[in-house]
Amino acid sequence: MRRMFSYASKFNQDISTWNVSNVRSTRAMFASASRFDQDITVWDSPLLLSNETFAMFHCANAWLATHKRSDGSLHTTGPPSAWTMSAGAWTGSTCGDVQSDASNDINVTFHVSGPFTTEDASAGDRVGQRMSTSGNVTLVGYARDDVTSTSRGAAYIFERNVAGWTQTHKLTPSNASQFEDFGVYVKLSGETAFIGSTGSKSSIHVFRRIGSTWTETQILTVPADVDLTSSQRFELTATRAFIHGRDAQRRWQRMIIVYKVLSNGTWVYDTRIPLEVTNFWPGYHNRAPAPGYYRMQKAENDRLFVTMYKGSIYHGAEDRAFVFKYSGSSWTLEAELPSIGPYSMCRRGAFTGSIVLISCEDQLYMDIYSARGAVYVYERNESNWYLTASIEPPDATQYFGRTIDISGEYALIGDTRTHPYGDSQGNRGADAGVVYVFQRINAFTWVEKTRIYANDAAPSDLFGYSQPNYAFTGSRAMVGAGGHGANGQDSGAFYEVNFEFKPVTNTSSGTSGVTNTSSGTSGDTNTSSGTSGGLFDLFSSGTSSRVRPIAVVACALLLASTLA
Repeated sequence: MRRMFSYASKFNQDISTWNVSNVRSTRAMFASASRFDQDITVWDSPLLLSNETFAMFHCANAWLATHKRSDGSLHTTGPPSAWTMSAGAWTGSTCGDVQSDASNDINVTFHVSGPFTTEDASAGDRVGQRMSTSGNVTLVGYARDDVTSTSRGAAYIFERNVAGWTQTHKLTPSNASQFEDFGVYVKLSGETAFIGSTGSKSSIHVFRRIGSTWTETQILTVPADVDLTSSQRFELTATRAFIHGRDAQRRWQRMIIVYKVLSNGTWVYDTRIPLEVTNFWPGYHNRAPAPGYYRMQKAENDRLFVTMYKGSIYHGAEDRAFVFKYSGSSWTLEAELPSIGPYSMCRRGAFTGSIVLISCEDQLYMDIYSARGAVYVYERNESNWYLTASIEPPDATQYFGRTIDISGEYALIGDTRTHPYGDSQGNRGADAGVVYVFQRINAFTWVEKTRIYANDAAPSDLFGYSQPNYAFTGSRAMVGAGGHGANGQDSGAFYEVNFEFKPVTNTSSGTSGVTNTSSGTSGDTNTSSGTSGGLFDLFSSGTSSRVRPIAVVACALLLASTLA
């Protein structure tokens, strides 16, 4: 019965006598069925899975007006037997509300520096699409080395000085003839750089800064029964590296290979984290997804965040994300976070401490300007994870969330495929690109503060697309623009954005705009009412934990289903 009456805004029939004894899922069953208020609290389904009732009454405004949860909590999860009829008892907000919190209002200003690019940038290099920053060093990858081969690749080291970012080194593999697409993915941590390549066999090259030079010190070896996947996405911390792999014989079996660093700087195999998902492809032999459909998003302290997407809206499976936790001796699955939109591809995310962001591209419409992406927010309370908000600007495109990053209570969300006529902040041309800045007011409210544009914005620049993220520290971010054409079509460039956050001294009621007067860009006025939403659903098996009763605020889920 999953999504059976989702968005059936006129449905309000008595279905209390239905036999639901064999029902296993009521996920989002009445989501946005705004008129439904029939009493179905008598429903009893012993087979109903505990994690298959989330968002059951999300945005079901009439139901929320006549019912309350028996435990007094403010989340919209089922089952119906957890609710009682009580008109006017619901104290959370319903969909369509807009909240602001002037006491938390911050004025965000920024300064954009750049563009910066490689010394030998040429057409097709797309500099800035793949880069990683650690301190005052940036590693730029996949700028194609046209001297030897258009697909051979190279990586570049930039260092920050008073003049901005200056290229100091060009890195190539020790035996370049064996590798292709060197720099297809890069990660930098301190004085260690991991650089991926493809070719006849995927490889990870380790470079270290020794003195004033960067030297290739190692090509990672993997266990004999493991192959690296062509997706080449990996994560790097000061002490561990996480690389996507698969079983060499049973190639559909995915895993994360974990490496640790020794005191001499050598990286050695440590362990592996199985990625076992059943029933992922209904009707497709219940096997795991094809290579590259898992994406590691962020490793931080004792947790690892991974997304998994189905690749097509027609396979009937749902995207999801996983949070793994290190217990001191092994990695275990802490939470599985289901996706919401059935017609979405949810393949990118950001993670920090107790907050996870997952971006979903709407695949229902072929026209990228008619569709709209969304970012969903999950938060951890103690050991449980909850779906708390959705972020969906009304003038965003399908690619809203193509790159996302978070630091503290601020999120950067990129939309590279801006509308041909510009957006509500001005006409900068089709696909010029923009980065949104959102502030977390509370667990259920995210407010758009401002938008960032390149100081030389032009159509097709794709400003805002950087993989794996923006290296957002709270005060600084690095933003790529792979379509920048200063050195030929799609030669690419990147920018540095510096932020300043100051409390607003003069506030007005409602969600008034915040005006940015940053140097290097024209002032941008934010009018962001109704861009975030609230829902409250638990993703943890066998728990009875309760979360503090914070009011649920406006939401706009990407749920689309047929009326059964």
